[in-house]
Amino acid sequence: APMRSELLDSQLSALLGEYAMPQEWLSPLSAMLDIEAASASKTASGVVQGLRDKVFDISNKLERLTDLYVAEDIEREDYLSRRRALMSERRTIEEQIVRLERAPAAWVEPVRNWIQDASRLDEIAKSEDIPSKKSPLQKVFGLNLSIHAREARGNPIPPYAALRAARISASEKPLSLILESLLYSARTYFSKNLD
Repeated sequence: APMRSELLDSQLSALLGEYAMPQEWLSPLSAMLDIEAASASKTASGVVQGLRDKVFDISNKLERLTDLYVAEDIEREDYLSRRRALMSERRTIEEQIVRLERAPAAWVEPVRNWIQDASRLDEIAKSEDIPSKKSPLQKVFGLNLSIHAREARGNPIPPYAALRAARISASEKPLSLILESLLYSARTYFSKNLD
């Protein structure tokens, strides 16, 4: 028999409610994310500077190598193989620089969006409208939500699983520790799963 929609609705609401970010976590978590984002960019710019120094160094070596060759102090084969090695090393470093400059903290935006989405789940859970719950449910469960024996259940993506666990253990640990591990979990997940 098809599931009565009120029953499904109350189940989906209860399910969404379990993964909702408590409103009082929203601003401390966002503040922690801002600090992490700033330090990620700082760290990246320090690393980029070090890599630029290496590129400069390699360019100097290439010049010296060419001088040796022009002065006929080294054989052509030797010159070519050393030059190839240096050029390839320089290319690799230049690619790293581009990557770091483009996205020193590519995970920050997805984590920020996740915090916003998670903080809206309570409100969405309370609404009467089943279709409006579809997109939030997909964000929590990906495509892993199913209805078995008239019961909706699924496997949440890791940041939501961590959020639900954090809510359950909230009374036992200091909030700052809970939020730190929550942020770590979201950062780890979104770093690996960038669109």
